[in-house]
Amino acid sequence: MARSSSSCWSSLGFFFFEVLISDCLLLILLLSPVARASAHTSASPDLPPHALFPGDALLQLGYKNISVVSSEKHESAESSFENDNDQLEQRRLPSWLNIEAFITAVTARLESGELWESETESCFHYWEPDRTLQGVAKVELGKGWKDRSASFERFADPTRCRTLKGRYGIVSPSLDLATKRALQKLTGHSTLKATLFTGCAGTSTALHYDRTKNFFFQLKGKRRFILLPPGELQVLYLPPTGHPYHRHSLLEPWDLRAIDWSRYPRFQRTAKHSILVADLGPGDILMIPPFWSHFVVSLSDDSLGLASRLPLEMAIADGLTAIPIPFETEWSAVLKRRAMRAYLGLLLQGNEDREIALRDRWIYALNETRPYAMDACDTASTDSDEPSLHLLVHEKFPKYAAMVWSTLHRLMTSSALREHLILDYCDDVVLTVFSPFEAVRFMVDDYPRLPSVLT
Repeated sequence: MARSSSSCWSSLGFFFFEVLISDCLLLILLLSPVARASAHTSASPDLPPHALFPGDALLQLGYKNISVVSSEKHESAESSFENDNDQLEQRRLPSWLNIEAFITAVTARLESGELWESETESCFHYWEPDRTLQGVAKVELGKGWKDRSASFERFADPTRCRTLKGRYGIVSPSLDLATKRALQKLTGHSTLKATLFTGCAGTSTALHYDRTKNFFFQLKGKRRFILLPPGELQVLYLPPTGHPYHRHSLLEPWDLRAIDWSRYPRFQRTAKHSILVADLGPGDILMIPPFWSHFVVSLSDDSLGLASRLPLEMAIADGLTAIPIPFETEWSAVLKRRAMRAYLGLLLQGNEDREIALRDRWIYALNETRPYAMDACDTASTDSDEPSLHLLVHEKFPKYAAMVWSTLHRLMTSSALREHLILDYCDDVVLTVFSPFEAVRFMVDDYPRLPSVLT
């Protein structure tokens, strides 16, 4: 045991020494896209790309449009990802980094984590507990999956795959200073949150997006990413912000390899033409920009990867939450509903497509969970309500709606992301003013029928 420990520390010491002198070395990047694609195909002949989709679905998706993500060789000696804010890119770990020593370093100390195993499910759908709409949304969280102890011995044991249909693990490692410096050099960012992922061959995670830049390091085995750009967020059947599956597509089944695409005409018409595929092997890095949706599947039982994310970008959230929501608690229920319809109309700038998109995300996610015995919406208002509504619509509301859009333009250059974030903001406004049950009633029952009151 002493010799083994000494050898381990020597290996780590050599790794740390390499990290300290790495500023003088070049970052070696990926091979050309053609060579990269052929390398992965030959490495896993039993799992060709078309194995992801059954025949009919493959034709519906237009497989010829699916391409392999790769990067051209960079000429810069300091070729971190620091300036590649909007580029989806795949690279290789640089020559100065010993991958075995790196694995040893990132798995040396493990903190909190979860290991989910299933005898019936292969696609894992992560959820956010205690979301506002959790008590209203009739969803069975973790269906078919059992939470296990996340000790690393159990976490990284591929022999468990023989008796399970699905196995999905997520653990947060405690990184030492030298490893943090190595990640900083690789990514160009000083503040990162690291998470280890494991899974049996065939285990996948449902289609979802993250709001921050994500660097994925494949350490062992193979993994495949199916990716969609931010411009396709509107057709992915995403639920409102308060839903426990927020940021996760509600396409069913969650596993894209078994889905009936005819049930999802919006996705079928547009998103299928934007699909990208990235196959990762040991030593590959994939940089996923914010708001890129991804479906991930393990291609081998020993698949082990490290996701290193920037902390959640709070600038957008802070900028929007700083804007007051112009509603008062003492308003009558009728005035609140009519005022909300008017304010949402201003926030969405009277754009019919935006209004349909906002309504649909609520109806699709919550129509079957509408509270029972709801009264029909009363669109009439009292005489005392009418002057208040007129004042709000023509004086107070436009001011705050303009502040929201000004903040979005200042913080987000992408028009596609502004379109997505304004819907998220509208969700948050509704959930702030109404209780969860009132919010569902308003968005599913009232919102489609109430006039916009913008004239």
